Amino acid sequence: MRKFIILAILTMLVGAIVIGIACTNSTDIPVEPQNPDVPPVSSMRICMTTFPSMERARVAEHCEHFEAAFVIVTVWVTITEAAFLIPRLVFALALTQTPEYEGDSTWCWTLGVDTNNVKLYAQLLPTDSVDWAMHVTNNELDDFLWYTGRCDFHATGGWWEFYDPNLPADSNTVIFADWEKDTDDTTAHFTIVNENIYDVDGAGDTLRYQLYGTIAEVVVHDVCGAQVERWTINWDINDGFGRIIYPDYSEGCWDEWLECIDCDSLSFPTY
Repeated sequence: MRKFIILAILTMLVGAIVIGIACTNSTDIPVEPQNPDVPPVSSMRICMTTFPSMERARVAEHCEHFEAAFVIVTVWVTITEAAFLIPRLVFALALTQTPEYEGDSTWCWTLGVDTNNVKLYAQLLPTDSVDWAMHVTNNELDDFLWYTGRCDFHATGGWWEFYDPNLPADSNTVIFADWEKDTDDTTAHFTIVNENIYDVDGAGDTLRYQLYGTIAEVVVHDVCGAQVERWTINWDINDGFGRIIYPDYSEGCWDEWLECIDCDSLSFPTY
């Protein structure tokens, strides 16, 4: 999990440019061809607010399996939220500006001044996919490519890739995120992978969230050197009952009141 902490520190460094930044004046320029849809904020956020809250419990003590699942979900969501908060904020702020069409099916949103700014680029590809790129300039970074992404024209799914300026340019990828939104703009699928090859204790760590109807699933691959632990957590987003599958493949379940229950009494789809 250390790689997410590293990215969180990086985002604080880059995010400092937001303080004191001046909004630029934009000139309305006819945009041709039609500019593509913008990826939703949820494409940089794993939101698991549907996970059962402690308030469901009828007794003071909760099922130990629920407590284990609660800790895992809370820790990973907290780490990833810290990592993606500043990139998401800067992305949203850049989009408050009027994009300038630069030709070659490319648009640019600029927030700030020449020596202290962020520039967000969107380029429409012949395949109707859209490439995104966020560049940062400040006292420490000169037009640094902070992150890139790609999505379909209507921004229903895609990926993001984040880079660390403190690593060699040819191997500075630290995080890869794959996303897909639902029809109501909520996240239907979100996967985060640690791709920092210099993180010997965490390279390959993966967090995946998927929604199958009313059943949510979180799968965590926690890499510790040569050892990999896999945790799978399922829950019903309406009724709150759920299951956790431990690294040794044993499982434990809880009901809608967060009390332990025989897993045979619950039905979870297999994928």
